[in-house]
Amino acid sequence: MKSKTFPFSIALCSFLTSAFLLLSFLPSAVQAGPWRVGILQSVNHQALNDTTRGVKQYFRDEKIAVDFILRVGADSSDSQKTLKNMLDEIVDYDPDLIITLGTQSSQLAARHIDAVPVVFNAVTDPVGSGLVKNLAKSGTNMTGLSDMSPVSAQLEMILMVHPELKSLGIMFSEFEQNAVMIRNHLKAACDKKNIKLTEAPVGRQDSVAASAAGIIDQVEAIYIPTDNNIVARLADLMQVSFRHNIPLYAADPSSVEKGAVAALCFNYFSIGLQTGEIGLKVLKGDDPADMPVGKPRDTSITINVKSADIMELNLPMNLLLAADKIYNSIPDDTL
Repeated sequence: MKSKTFPFSIALCSFLTSAFLLLSFLPSAVQAGPWRVGILQSVNHQALNDTTRGVKQYFRDEKIAVDFILRVGADSSDSQKTLKNMLDEIVDYDPDLIITLGTQSSQLAARHIDAVPVVFNAVTDPVGSGLVKNLAKSGTNMTGLSDMSPVSAQLEMILMVHPELKSLGIMFSEFEQNAVMIRNHLKAACDKKNIKLTEAPVGRQDSVAASAAGIIDQVEAIYIPTDNNIVARLADLMQVSFRHNIPLYAADPSSVEKGAVAALCFNYFSIGLQTGEIGLKVLKGDDPADMPVGKPRDTSITINVKSADIMELNLPMNLLLAADKIYNSIPDDTL
C-alpha cells in the first residue's frame, strides 16, 4: 500500500520555506511582544501630564503594543536624587526606549544613559542643555522636540491687552537652563519695543512669592516662562498677583486655568503625539544620532476671563475670538 504522507510532507516543507523567506525580508524591528518604554517626567504639572497622555495616545491610535513604566519627579529640594532613583528603576525595567519630559530628566538621562535610545521633549535648549551636538543631527543617543517658547508672539499678545506697556516683569528659575534662555529672548524682544524688563530670578530654596513681591511695584504685568519650578508654585505667585492687581501672563495653559490672564503656548498633548511618532521611528530602527530635533506643530491661546475681570482688564475682541480655550473660574487657593 502506498503512503499518502510523502506529498503532504513536500507541501509542508514548501510552505515552511516560503514562510521563512517571507520573514527574512521583514524589518528587523518586528517585535515578538510589546515594546518596553520608560517615561521619566521631571515634575507633576498639567503641561507635562498632557504630554505623557499624548505619547500613550499615539501608540494606542497606531495600535502598537507597548508596556509603559512611568515615573514622575517630586517638587522638592532633593528632586535630582529622586529623579535619579526613578531613572534607575526605569533602567532596571530593561526598556527598548526611554522618553524624558523636561530639562532636568533629560539632562539626567544624558549623563547616565548611553545604551538605550532616548527621546526628549519639553526642553527649550537641547544644545545648551548638553543633550545633542546640533539641532540638524543630534550626534548622540538622544533626539526629540524643543519647546522653545514663541516669546515674540507672546509679547505681542500681552501688548494686545496692554498697548501702552512700558514695564514687564519675569519670574524664572536661575538654575533652569531653559528658563534663562527664554529670559534672554524676552529681553531682546522687549528692547525692540522699548519695554523695560525687570527680572526676579528664583533659586532652588527661594520663595516664589517673596521674589514676586520684590518686583511687583516696578511692573505693569508679569510673565512666567515654561519653568517647572515656578509653575509648581503658581498658587503662591497668583496670590501676590491678585493682592497687588498686577496681571500674570504664562507660557502654558495650565497656569491660565489656575489664574493667569492668558497664555499663547504650544499644545502639549499634541507635543506628546509628536513625541510618540518620533519614538516609534526609533523603535523601528532609526538612529537618534542621525535624526534632527523637531519643533511643535500646534500653538493655542488660552484665556481666563474671571482673572481679567478681577484685574479690571478689557480683553480685545480679536483676542477672545482667537482663544482655543476660555476659563471663567479661579481656584480658591489662588485668591
